Order: sequence, then C-alpha cells, then structure tokens
Amino acid sequence: MKKMLLLFVMAAMLPLIGAEKSVVPKLELNDLLARIDKSIDPDGKGKTVKTVVNNYEASVPMQQITMQMSTMFKAPDKIKTSMQIQGIPASTEAYNGKIGWSMMESLGVRQITGTQLEFMRLTARMSNPALRLQEIFAKIILADDSEKVGVVDCYKLICQAEQSFNLPPITIWIDRKTFFPAKMEMKVFTDMGAVPSTSNFADYKQYNGVFFPSVQTTTTLGMELTAKLLSVKFDQTIPDSEFDMPTQAAAPGGTTE
Repeated sequence: MKKMLLLFVMAAMLPLIGAEKSVVPKLELNDLLARIDKSIDPDGKGKTVKTVVNNYEASVPMQQITMQMSTMFKAPDKIKTSMQIQGIPASTEAYNGKIGWSMMESLGVRQITGTQLEFMRLTARMSNPALRLQEIFAKIILADDSEKVGVVDCYKLICQAEQSFNLPPITIWIDRKTFFPAKMEMKVFTDMGAVPSTSNFADYKQYNGVFFPSVQTTTTLGMELTAKLLSVKFDQTIPDSEFDMPTQAAAPGGTTE
C-alpha cells in the first residue's frame, strides 16, 4: 500500500475514465498555460506560499480499506507524505531536498536512491504552488488531437521534465471550459519498477485563494484509491528537520533503473 504514497501526492498537489478524441478549438500553448495558471490561482496567492499541509480521507474499495493521509510541502523542494490505516503500522515517505527516505513503523527506515529519488525530486517540484507548469517542466507539447475525459472536452498536454531527471513524460488533460486539470497519466517508480498510473480530479474548491480538487481517484496496478480533501493549510511553521531521514536508517536501497 505504501507504494501508492508518492503516486498519490504527485497527483494531489497538481491540481479511470476512458478518453476519446474530440474536436476542440485550437488555443496557443502560451495562452492555455496562462489560463490554467489564472484558473487555479486567480489572485496569485499561491506565488508567495512557503508551506502547504493537506489532509485527506481515503479509501480502497476493492480491499475495503479506509485511511487517513497527509501531505506536507516546504519551499523550495521538501515534501513528506504519511498514511495511517487502522490496525496497520503507519507509513511515511519524504524528501528533504537532497535525501529521500521511506519508513514503516516496526520495519525501520530505508534510504531511497536512483530513479525513485529523481521521481521524488520531481514530485516536490510539482507540489510547489508558486511554480507554473512551464516552470516545473522543461518542455510542454500541446497535442493536436484533443480528447474527452468522460464527457468533458479537454486539451492534452505532454510534459517533459528537464533531462537531469531522466524520467518519462507526464500527460495532463485540461478541461477546456474551467481550465482545471481533469486527468493525469504517468509512470511511478517503486521497488517494483516503473508502474503506470492514472489520476482523475473532480469537484474543485477554493482553499486560501487557490483551487484544489476535493476528490481524486488514482488507479495503479488495478487498485483504485479515492481521496477526499479535508483541509488545506498554508504557511504553517514547519522546521526543516521534519523532512530529514531518522538516524536509525537502514542500508541505502530502492534504486529502480
């Protein structure tokens, strides 16, 4: 279950329905990116945010599991995600800007390296509300063929991180009426290798001036997780040590090439 942690947070902080092609009026990429930014952060309040703490109630219907989840971000590049399932040891994954690690109570701490670490680094960048899409990704392509996500006409963006990450592109579908992200597909890097995942976003609500999807459904390895956003808090005091790896770390591992 903890393999879904970074998958979930990457989707959640950005703001399985099949897609089909549709005809969408052409919009230039720069204009589209500007409208996305204005839609998500209409008053520019996210540009000065230094910390974000999100709390969720989530469920995995297939396994009849419910859980509490939280994500914590501190600018410019620190992130921490925790998950608690009743009767199961809590899980945590974090990146402090240099070192990535994961921990499950009673099983100890493991340092994350290799492609998994690069994935965490990109997750932290995507979690920064001060950054626009064009500041997160080195290259963004607006696909000629737009698509429907369910009944929603969408623009399709293919987003590539800078070469140093050495990660595959992420595809994001943008609702052409609201300019909110409607769907995201990517590969998540875990101990099991590269795992395809799909996230759908719904019911956007404004928190502290910035819009977040209040319902998110993420599917990976045939398992569907639905998360409901309970709260969003900006600019709480969070010490850097909150993201540091505990000293009782196990030997480094987690390289996924």
